[in-house]
Amino acid sequence: MFVSIRYKLGLSLFLSVFVLTLLIVSVQQYHSYIRFRDHVRHSTALTIRVAIDLADNWIREKMNIAQVLAYGVEKTRLARSDTTNALERMAKENKIESAYAGFENGEFVDTSGWKPREGFEFKERPWYGMAKSRGTPVYVAPYVDAMTGQYTVTFAAPVYDRNGLLVQGVVAYDVLFKELNELVSSLFESEVKELIPFRLADGRVGVLVKNKEVSDYMADELISWINEGGLDQNAVRRIGDDKYLLVHDELETARTVMVYPISLTQLMEPLLVQSIVYFGVTAVGLWFIVNIAWAILGRYIRRIEGLSKSSRIVSEGNFDIEVKKSSNDELGQLAESFNTMVQAIKRYTRLQETAIREKEAVTQELKIAAELQKKALPLEMPKISGAQIAAKSFPAKEVGGDYYDFIIPREHHLGIVIADAAGKGFPGSLYMSNSRSVFRVIATNETSPSRMLTKTNDCIVNDSTQEGMFITYIFGVYDDRAKRFTFANGGHFPPLYYKASEASFRPLESRGIPLGIMKDQEYAEETVDLSSGDVL
Repeated sequence: MFVSIRYKLGLSLFLSVFVLTLLIVSVQQYHSYIRFRDHVRHSTALTIRVAIDLADNWIREKMNIAQVLAYGVEKTRLARSDTTNALERMAKENKIESAYAGFENGEFVDTSGWKPREGFEFKERPWYGMAKSRGTPVYVAPYVDAMTGQYTVTFAAPVYDRNGLLVQGVVAYDVLFKELNELVSSLFESEVKELIPFRLADGRVGVLVKNKEVSDYMADELISWINEGGLDQNAVRRIGDDKYLLVHDELETARTVMVYPISLTQLMEPLLVQSIVYFGVTAVGLWFIVNIAWAILGRYIRRIEGLSKSSRIVSEGNFDIEVKKSSNDELGQLAESFNTMVQAIKRYTRLQETAIREKEAVTQELKIAAELQKKALPLEMPKISGAQIAAKSFPAKEVGGDYYDFIIPREHHLGIVIADAAGKGFPGSLYMSNSRSVFRVIATNETSPSRMLTKTNDCIVNDSTQEGMFITYIFGVYDDRAKRFTFANGGHFPPLYYKASEASFRPLESRGIPLGIMKDQEYAEETVDLSSGDVL
C-alpha cells in the first residue's frame, strides 16, 4: 500500500501537535482552575466588602436615627411635654413602626401600645445597659424576637439631662434583620435565600450568606465548622460530595463577620465541560489544519511579517506608514484595522498634548486659588500680654474648608475662631468663605461665645443653598488680665489643654451640634483658668 510522504508528514505533525496540545491544555486547564478559583474568591471578597460597607452604612444610618430620637426626647422632657406622643411623632417622621424608651426613674413608654408584663425590668435589657454604659448610640447584635420569631436588630441611644452630663434614660427601636438581607442580597451573583446570623466562639457575631445551592443541613455544618476554628481564607471543608471554600470579612462597626461559602464542585463543572469540548474540537480540527497549513502557511507568514515590520516602525514613533490591504480575509481586515489604529494613535497623541496643556493651566489656576485662600487667613499672630500664639493650616487639597481667625471684641480680650466646613476642595472652600463673612459681621456686635455660635448658626441655616453641608466651629475669648479662656463648641473636635502643674493633657469637652444643620440651637459655654506654662 502506497503512502505519500505528504500524508506521513501530515500524520506525524498531527500526532506531535495533538500530544503537545493535550499536555498544554491539561496544564492550562489546571492553571485556569486555580486562577478561576482565585478570581471567584477575589470577586466574592470584593462583593462581601461592598456588602460590608452597605451594612456598615445601614447600621450607622439606624444609629443616627436612634440619636435623633434621643435628641427629640431630651427636648421633650426639658419642655415637660408628653414623651409618648413626641416619640410616636418622631417615629413616624423617620419611618419607624414603633419605638420605646426607658428612664432612670422607672418610667417606660412604647409607641406601639405594648404594655410590659409584671416583673418586666427594662434596665436589665442589653439595649438599655449598653447605651447607658457607653453613652453613645449602640447596636444590639441580631437575636430571635420572642414575639415575632424573626431575627431582629435593636438600635438604642442615651437620653441626657439638661447639662448633657448624666444619662436620664435610653431610646430604642427594633428593625427586622431581613431588611439588611434585602439590602445586600442583590450584590451576589448566586441567588441569596437568606442571611443567617450566629454567635462565634470569640463572642463576635457571624452572618452566613446562604445561597440557593446551600441546604439547611450544609448551612448548619458550615456554622459548626466555623465555630471549631475553620474560619480561614484557604481552609476547605468537605460536606457530603462537595467541598466548600469560605470567603469572609468583618464589619468593624458591630464586630460582625460576614461569611460566603463557595462550592468548589460548581467551580470545576464548567472547566471540565470546556476541557472535553476543547479536546474533541482539537482532534478533528488539527488534521485539517496541518494539511492546509502546508499550502497556505508560507503566504500568510509573509503577510504577517509585513504587519510585524510595520508595527516596529510605529513603535519607534513613525505614524506616517500604511499597510496595503491585499485581500478581504482576516489578515486583510487586520491590515485595515492596523491603518485605522495608526491614525487613531496619531489623533490621540495630538489630543494628549492638548490635554496636558489644559491640565497645566488648571493646575496653575488651582495654585492661584490656594494662594488666595492662604492670604484670607491672618498674616500675623496677634500680640497679647502674657501669652504666645501660633497657628498653621495644611489643606488636604489645593483648597479646602479649614479656617481660623482672631477677633478683638474689646480691650484685653482676644477672640479665637477655629472652623472646618464639610467636604474638601472648592465646595468646602466656598461654603467656608460665606460663613466666614457671616461670622465676622456678627462678631462686631457680639462677644458671648454661645450667643455668637447661635446667631451664626441661624444665619447659615437661613442662607444655606447647599444641602448636606455644615460647619464645625470653636469660638473662644481669652482674657489676658484674668488669664481665662471662655469658649463654646459647635461640633468640632475638643481642644487639648495641657496643665503644666500636673504635667497632663485633657480634652475640653463641650456639647453642641455643627452649624448649618438645625435652627435655634443653644451652645454651652465653658471656662478654663490658665496658669504659667499651660498650653491650649
